[in-house]
Amino acid sequence: SFLQEKGLEKPQIKKIISCLPKLLTYRIKTNLEPKMNYFLELGYSVSDFVDIISAQPLVWNFALNSTVRPAIEALRDILGSNDNVVSLLKAFRLMPSRSIINHIVRNVSFLRARGIPIETIQKRILQTPAAFMRRHEVF
Repeated sequence: SFLQEKGLEKPQIKKIISCLPKLLTYRIKTNLEPKMNYFLELGYSVSDFVDIISAQPLVWNFALNSTVRPAIEALRDILGSNDNVVSLLKAFRLMPSRSIINHIVRNVSFLRARGIPIETIQKRILQTPAAFMRRHEVF
C-alpha cells in the first residue's frame, strides 16, 4: 500500500484509517501523496505525520497550497519550531483554517506591539490555543 511504501507501519495505518475511514477512497496522486510529501519534506518524522493526521484527519479535506501549507508555515513562523507545531496540532483537534490562522497572526501581532516577548506568546498559544483563535475584536 502507498502508506506502507512511505514508511508507515500497520498499527500507524490502522490509527489513521480509524480516524478517517473515508481516507481509503481518496486519490493517492492528487491528495495523499502531495500532503504526506509536504510534511515529510518539512522535516516531520513519519511518527509526527501519523500523530498530526490522527489528531487532524480533516487535513485531507483541505487544499494543500491554499490552506494546509499557509497554515503550517504561519504556525511555524509564530511557534518557532516544527515540534511546537506538532504539539499544537495534536492538542487542538481543529485544523486551523485560513481565517483562524489570520486571527492567530493578528492576535500575536497585537501582543508583540505591546511588548510581550515572543517566547511568552508561544508558551500561551501552546497552553490555550483556542484563546488565540478568536477574532481579533474579541481577543
